[in-house]
Amino acid sequence: MFIAELVPHGKTLVEFSIKIANVAGGLSQVASNLTKHRVNVLSGYHANDEWCFFADITEIDWPLEDVIKDISSLSVVSQVITGEKVSEGLIADSLHKGIKSKPTQIEYLILRADSLRTFLQTVKGIFGPEGKTGRTLVKNMGMATGKQAYNQAVAVLGDQYLRKHVQELMDVYMAQGMGEYKLLNLDVQNAKASVQVSNNFECNRLSGMSSPQGDLTRGYLTGLFSEYFGKRTAVTERRCVARGEENCCYEITSEH
Repeated sequence: MFIAELVPHGKTLVEFSIKIANVAGGLSQVASNLTKHRVNVLSGYHANDEWCFFADITEIDWPLEDVIKDISSLSVVSQVITGEKVSEGLIADSLHKGIKSKPTQIEYLILRADSLRTFLQTVKGIFGPEGKTGRTLVKNMGMATGKQAYNQAVAVLGDQYLRKHVQELMDVYMAQGMGEYKLLNLDVQNAKASVQVSNNFECNRLSGMSSPQGDLTRGYLTGLFSEYFGKRTAVTERRCVARGEENCCYEITSEH
C-alpha cells in the first residue's frame, strides 16, 4: 500500500487506478501503453484486478485525457480513474478511502511507528515511574489483539489449518510492520513455545533500559497462544533490544 510522495521540482504527478482483467499479459499490455505515452510509473501496487500508482506525466506526448482514453480502449482494461494533477508539494492517495484486506474485508489503519511508540510509552508513564500499571494495560491491549487475530483467522481458514500454520499468522503481524517474527520451537502437548522478534517496533528505538519493553508484543503473543493452546498462557520476554541485546525473545508457557 502506498500513501504519499513528494513531487520533484519541475515535475507533474498524477495518481492512476486501472482495472485490468486477470489474464496472462494483461498488465504487460497496459505497461506498454503507458511507456508508449511516456508515462513514468513511480510507486504503487497491484492487487487483484487493480493497478494503482503515482506517475510522472511531465513528458507525456498527448493530453492526459487522450492518454486515458487510449488506455481505456485496451480490451483488458475495464476502468481508468485518475486523481488531480499535482505539480508541487505532496501527492497523496486520494482514490482509496481506507484499507481492507481481501477476502476477509478486515479494515486496517496505517500509523507511523514512532507515533505508536510514543503513545505506548505515554500510557506506560502515566501511572508512575515504574509504570507497572501502564505496562499491564499495554499488555492487555496486545492480548485482546492477539485473541482477535487468531479467532478471525479461524473463521476464514479453520482451526485445523492454523494448528499447522501458526507461523503464517504471525507473518501477517510482521507484514503490518510490527517486527520480524520467528517461531523457534513449539510443543503443543505441553503448551510451550518460544518466539524471536527482530526489529520489534516497540523496542528498536529504545536503549539503555533496565527491563524489557515489548509489552504490546508480549500481550499479542499471550492472546494468540492462549487461543491456540486452548488454555491460559504466560509470556516472558527473556531478551530485549532495549537492553542492548541482539533481538527480543519471548517464552510462552501454560498457566497452571
